[in-house]
Amino acid sequence: MKKMFSILMMAVMVILCVGMGSSTAHAADESCGDELCVIDALTTSMADETSSQINFTADVPEGFIFPIYVDVKNTDTAAIYRLTLYKENGFSQHCYVNEGNYSVAEIACTEDNTGTYSFEYPEDFTLEKGGAIDLHTGLVSNNSEMSESSFESSMGSPTTDVPYESDFTIRHEGNGSGMVAICGSQVKRYDLVIQVITPGIAGSASIKYSLDGGTNWSEEKAVPLRGSIDIYEKNADGNFSDTGLTAYFYAEKAVDGSAFIRGDTYMASIPDPKTDVIINHVGDSSVEMSLSCINDSDYLYDLMKDKNVSLAVNVLKGGKAADAVIEISIDGGKTYMDEMYVPASGVISFPELGINMSFDKADIYSLKEGDKYCAYCYQKSYMKAYILCSLMALLVIGCVIMVSSIMRSMLPSKADFEIIPYEKALD
Repeated sequence: MKKMFSILMMAVMVILCVGMGSSTAHAADESCGDELCVIDALTTSMADETSSQINFTADVPEGFIFPIYVDVKNTDTAAIYRLTLYKENGFSQHCYVNEGNYSVAEIACTEDNTGTYSFEYPEDFTLEKGGAIDLHTGLVSNNSEMSESSFESSMGSPTTDVPYESDFTIRHEGNGSGMVAICGSQVKRYDLVIQVITPGIAGSASIKYSLDGGTNWSEEKAVPLRGSIDIYEKNADGNFSDTGLTAYFYAEKAVDGSAFIRGDTYMASIPDPKTDVIINHVGDSSVEMSLSCINDSDYLYDLMKDKNVSLAVNVLKGGKAADAVIEISIDGGKTYMDEMYVPASGVISFPELGINMSFDKADIYSLKEGDKYCAYCYQKSYMKAYILCSLMALLVIGCVIMVSSIMRSMLPSKADFEIIPYEKALD
């Protein structure tokens, strides 16, 4: 009994130690250490301690659309206040601060990582309690003789030596030569539509996007010089959540500075990350099978799931495209269609299913007799994880109850505490 009790106590201690270790690690992650936190101007308000006001305005040329951030430092306390100036607020913002001595620590474009733009810095200043000051900055160039035409040219000078890559198929409607790529790991399904508002290239163009096929749209977004925009979804409460996706804008073929033309649209069907179509290959051939939708706006998982399609392919005769012979089943191998040659293109279409089956590089490598391919729908399920967590919780509760029962059984009985008179004890 004592040995069992010791083992159970050790198990409980291990569980408690693991739990405490996890909590400690989490707390450490949340700690910001000794780093100085920047105070956003939007979070400041008029109060007795913060009765002084800083008003900051940027004088920028017409057509300038990039957000500007300004860091104002209290040289007495080292606190930093960040003001954000952008097109929608007229490149002007204010904040409430403590009295004291101040300096403008930094002014820069949030969308410029090339150092193209620089700004005039106001002189250091002192604020009395309840006082206010109006500060201004202007856009300057590393070349003091920068003209308006050279300014417009600098806004349209994208990087063009990055190869085009997209994680999802893009459909383009319009006459622009620019390309859009969508990359990342999506949070859920999206019917993404990107529409060009202001023509141009990265640094001058602007767009808006929709995640529901065009029903609801984002605000107008400037395409920054770096050529990428993170995609966010607006929630019902007005807050924004990350979709896990980023749009990249390519203008490699642009010759007139207008790779992206007003009204052009770029569309992508982003599938649900919890669903997938699994493709397996058993055999030694270097030829792999792939599936795609005949209509790019469709979802492969939906087409196969709705029609209960499970593909099975057997290679009956080896060879390259136009020589290899295969048989195909759409019901998981229960029944097969007539034997057929792999087309010279390597692509077999099933219009009634809306699916294209491709044997990649079948014109270079040979399919081998006896190889098997299959494709089926898969949906992630968290039920096993929930069951495992429930079992672990029950195990912990059971251990606690068992330990409690053992400890109670080891306690002295009530008779052991009974007070017996001395005379009665002598008898």
